[in-house]
Amino acid sequence: MDFERVMHWIAVLRVGSILGRNYDMFGCLFGIRNHGHFRPIAPLRGIPIDVSDELRGDLKVLADAAWRDECYAYTWITWEEIKHIDWEEEAEEFDERAHVYERAEDGELVWHRKGVVPNELPPQAWEVLRTGKVWEQGDEVFKLAKMKRKEVFDASDDWELLFELMEVLAKRYGDPHVRLVIWFND
Repeated sequence: MDFERVMHWIAVLRVGSILGRNYDMFGCLFGIRNHGHFRPIAPLRGIPIDVSDELRGDLKVLADAAWRDECYAYTWITWEEIKHIDWEEEAEEFDERAHVYERAEDGELVWHRKGVVPNELPPQAWEVLRTGKVWEQGDEVFKLAKMKRKEVFDASDDWELLFELMEVLAKRYGDPHVRLVIWFND
């Protein structure tokens, strides 16, 4: 079969029910809720004109739904693009959230977690952090950091599973012929 001539897409899987709300991944790939300030890979492309019949039906149902106005940021990305992401690439700016480190016995800072937002620390902590210094509170050390793309994966593994599924499909249909079409609602 000549996949370059394939004009008809087929829907394989609706992933909304298996993907968690990994806002860092949304920012990294699509620029949505981009707290980490990544250069998005596939921002706001809209709905592809050649969507599958299944997706066309879903979009019609959505257009008729009372909550249709809550949906936004329609976009898509191919396996070929995902496959070529440099997961070591650093964000363009510092994360808006403080990252938490712990001190090792030798005094070195060891990354522990991300995502401390302003209401979790006193205002003076944020004044210190914005100067590039660290804020220590108990056993934890807080600082602003630039994330790497690989740090957007969370413990749930659902995005890794999705990427594995896309890779398997790409072995059959070709890298540019496997894509994720996505939109967001609050």
